[in-house]
Amino acid sequence: MWHGWAQNTQLTMAQSDDDEDRGDDHEEMKESEEGSDDDESEDEDEDEEENHYFIDTLRTIADATPLSQLLLCRRGDGGDKHDTVSSLQVQSLVSVINADLSGKTLENEMRHVVVETCSHIITALQGIYQQMLQDKTLYADPMGMDALNRALSTRIKRLPADRIHNIDGCSNILTPPSTSDQVQPSTIVKEVEDILKATVAMKSIFQHQLFDGDEVTFQMKSVDELRTANSKGNGGFLDAAMMLMWSHSFEDCIDGFSHPNKKDCGMDELIDDFINYRDVDCQHMSRGTAQVCLFAGIVRALNDLKDYRGKQNSKKSTGVNNVSEEKEKEKERGSEGHLLYEDDEPEMYHGWSGSWAVDDDRPSKNDTYYGVKLGTILDFAKQQAKKMVKKAPSGPKYALPWAKFHQDMSADDEGGRLKASNQATTPNDFATCRAKHDYIDDDTFSGDTSSFYSSNVWVHDGSIGFSHTGSGWKNREFFGHLYGYDLSGQDENVRSFTSRELSNEFWSTPNNVLADGTNNLVWVQGDRRIKGFSTDSWSSSYIFSLAKNPRNDARLTAGLSKRPKVSKSEDEGRKNIIVFDSERIGYLKHGVIQEWNLSEANRHDRVRRMVSMSNIENDLSQWNEHEVVDCSGETWMDERGAAEATAGVKPDSIRVVDIYTPSSIGYLPNGMMAFAHLNSSQIPIYGQDLREVSRLVGFGSGDIEIVQRPTFERIGDKDTFVASDRNCVKIFDLRSGKAEMTIQQKCVSSEPIIVSGAKFVCNRLRAGKGAMMWDLRSQRPLYSLPISANTEIAWVPTLDGTSKPPILMTSEGECYKYGIDYPQDDEWEHKAAVNAWSNLEKNDNSSDNDGDCSIM
Repeated sequence: MWHGWAQNTQLTMAQSDDDEDRGDDHEEMKESEEGSDDDESEDEDEDEEENHYFIDTLRTIADATPLSQLLLCRRGDGGDKHDTVSSLQVQSLVSVINADLSGKTLENEMRHVVVETCSHIITALQGIYQQMLQDKTLYADPMGMDALNRALSTRIKRLPADRIHNIDGCSNILTPPSTSDQVQPSTIVKEVEDILKATVAMKSIFQHQLFDGDEVTFQMKSVDELRTANSKGNGGFLDAAMMLMWSHSFEDCIDGFSHPNKKDCGMDELIDDFINYRDVDCQHMSRGTAQVCLFAGIVRALNDLKDYRGKQNSKKSTGVNNVSEEKEKEKERGSEGHLLYEDDEPEMYHGWSGSWAVDDDRPSKNDTYYGVKLGTILDFAKQQAKKMVKKAPSGPKYALPWAKFHQDMSADDEGGRLKASNQATTPNDFATCRAKHDYIDDDTFSGDTSSFYSSNVWVHDGSIGFSHTGSGWKNREFFGHLYGYDLSGQDENVRSFTSRELSNEFWSTPNNVLADGTNNLVWVQGDRRIKGFSTDSWSSSYIFSLAKNPRNDARLTAGLSKRPKVSKSEDEGRKNIIVFDSERIGYLKHGVIQEWNLSEANRHDRVRRMVSMSNIENDLSQWNEHEVVDCSGETWMDERGAAEATAGVKPDSIRVVDIYTPSSIGYLPNGMMAFAHLNSSQIPIYGQDLREVSRLVGFGSGDIEIVQRPTFERIGDKDTFVASDRNCVKIFDLRSGKAEMTIQQKCVSSEPIIVSGAKFVCNRLRAGKGAMMWDLRSQRPLYSLPISANTEIAWVPTLDGTSKPPILMTSEGECYKYGIDYPQDDEWEHKAAVNAWSNLEKNDNSSDNDGDCSIM
């Protein structure tokens, strides 16, 4: 049956060109027939029965031969030809998929058909994954799997929003709480300022929309004229007044910002009606918190000035002097009754050629808007914001003030007792954020911030890491710190931190960096070399040279019959360095992998061959030509720069692979590696030979992110795997290839965290929402910390057999040491926490257009 289907498929493919030539005539005939019919439209169900979709063909194939039977082969059956030559059935399947992807059928698929097709393919791929895990002698035909994955990837992008997260069949979907109304009042005030700046900037657009062809600008029109113009639209006039009356006089604004439907309406009643849309006939728009606070600020500022002037006029007419307290208040006002303000010192940016204000278009508090001073509007807006924002639920007594909890935990049993310094950190310590906030070492993580050019790079793995900050002209010289925790072997309860400078190691700043906690090495690629810096010797243990034209010297990897073309720059990630095991590393770029053995013969001779830019020729002449690499013509350093110029060991092997450079790599147990690729919704898993072993599917979008250690291997759990994309976090079971849990939350990355055998994840969020901790045991969010989306994080676990606290650290040098009580009588800790959240909410410009996740 299958053989006959394959022959029919080939015949169909051969006739496809003739079908396309006849396509236009056929469509014209069909349209004329439909036009002559009295009933111009048929029932949608009947149309659907006539259409033949890809899913119908796929099911016909599966009925004849299940996809797992079709695509799986056993090594040794029929020799190794299956590695290079696909069967006739697989080639026919590929032809069908190629025809589907290149035709118009895909474009015409209805939403429920797209969902049905994706679900069918995902189920088939998961079945193949499970069979390969159960029988290691099985492998999947690469040609057929590639075609099936392309059919899935193309449709994933067209999934409806309500099926993106559970398209893989995962029913355990967790929804985080909304935190949009748990912001600092100062954050709302900044949003109010932003609204005002945008309103002024868009004045020409407002003029065109409401007064198209009218030469008189809206700034010159009376309140009645503005009301008349706004009556043509659908908006309430109070909303229009905020857009149009910012340059009008105080008297006009008093008239304009009055209740449109009530006379003698009080100020509080007006604001309340605005909040509840009682000033308009129907709710036709969304008034956010910032917009409400702006309106309240304007109304209260206008009435404040009105009341003050009324009192002054009354006193002048009666001749009564002010009391001393009122005289003091008079000093804060100008001759017209406006309050006077001192503007805050602007935040300055110190560049190479001078200094200037970071936000130079920020309006002054003494500028006049709506007939009153901006400072007065902002003061009353902040008062309104304090009434509207919600306070986060309370945490335990000894919880760190920096934590914003998502449920009331004030009744925690352990919250009332101090913790002894020699007690090990418990899961409850982490769940209640019993921690101390601190800064690790300013020199290691802070560099010259006065330059516009930043070369900051940070990587961490386990207990070691590397931070590059740069130095010299515009930070274009190599300078950083290699560091590690507890490298001295001390037994004290506190974590020891050791750091060493690394300077002038390359002709350039780093291009790629990877911390390898397994081998206690940090791999850095700069100029034409890769260096391996050891935290044991605090120096370079290996120096490897990259081949100039690696593709010319490459051999084909087993399983490839020709050299694949992997050169699309938009699909190339940045994770070029790959650590295969304790004996080998590689550098992958454009489908070519260069590899070096970590053998004694390849070790660096420990000789530093330094050269300076000011004396380059003489310095290079000290060494044999083959001992040094000269990149002086390619460097950005000035004449004061210097570089260590030792030529590295050439690659031990160069081979071609059919793989794009990944955007992130997760190292799994048993030497496996999970790759995330740009614009891909799937996670291929590779073995040490970079041959695909299996593939995880189920994400509804691209931009997948995998942290370096995505499992809980440290406590013996090798099967729970964490990955995220722009819409959610999925917790996979590697034994089945299925997602057992989905956190429906937009995040940058998700970091697995282990505390005394308990499993948690830390999701780094965008748009000023911080980093949210989730307890995988209770499957609920715990709290958030004020960590920016642009700030990297890493987990430093507790050492086995010690009571040293685990640490959550950031690329900024901040750290949260769990299991340690912070000083309870330190008021600064509480103020610092408020400032941290306020700065994060105001300054984190990362995008999160859809806001908080909705409940499915």
